[in-house]
Amino acid sequence: MTIKNILYKDLSITTIGIAMRVHTKLGAALPETCYSRAMALELDLNNISYSREYKVIVSYNDDPVGHLIPDMIIDNKIVLEFKSEQAIYPHHISQLFSYLHACKLRVGYVINFGFKNLQFKRLII
Repeated sequence: MTIKNILYKDLSITTIGIAMRVHTKLGAALPETCYSRAMALELDLNNISYSREYKVIVSYNDDPVGHLIPDMIIDNKIVLEFKSEQAIYPHHISQLFSYLHACKLRVGYVINFGFKNLQFKRLII
C-alpha cells in the first residue's frame, strides 16, 4: 500500500505528526494520561474534533453487556489507544481491534510513547 491509498490519509498524517510533536516535547515513559492530555491540547490547536475516553456500550442481542473506553476518537473516524511501554505488544493490537469493532470504525492506531522513539501501529478492519 502506498501513502496515497491510506484511508483518512490527511487526518492520519496530521494525527501522527501531532503524536510525534507531543513525544518530542514530553519525552518517553510518562503516564499515558499526560500524553492524552497533551494530544488533546494539540488537537484543539489544530481545530481537530475528538472525544476522550468515550464510553462505548457493548451489546449482545441488543442487550448491553458491558462497555469499552478507548483513549481517544479523532473526528469520529480514527480510534487512538495510547501506551507508555517498552514496545507495542500483540495484546495492544487486540485491544484496538475490540475498540474498532465496538465503535463501528475502520481505522485505529496504537501509539506508544514509552520508548525513546515514538512507536505506532495502524489497524484497519
